[in-house]
Amino acid sequence: MTEDPLVPASHAEMVAALTYGLRFDAHGKAHRQASELAARIAAETLAATLAQSGFVLMQRAGASPPRTPGG
Repeated sequence: MTEDPLVPASHAEMVAALTYGLRFDAHGKAHRQASELAARIAAETLAATLAQSGFVLMQRAGASPPRTPGG
């Protein structure tokens, strides 16, 4: 069995994944007070800080981005 190779995630992919993680729980339910704008701002800040600190987020090649419920 061959595993999908890991590739570096782009800044936009990191922000999308972080935003999703800040807005929704593990079951895809929105957090009660999750604001899309606040989650996006926090995600942008986290992604920029991680990149400036030398971190590289990896993802499987061909992985689909997180999707909002009903989206």
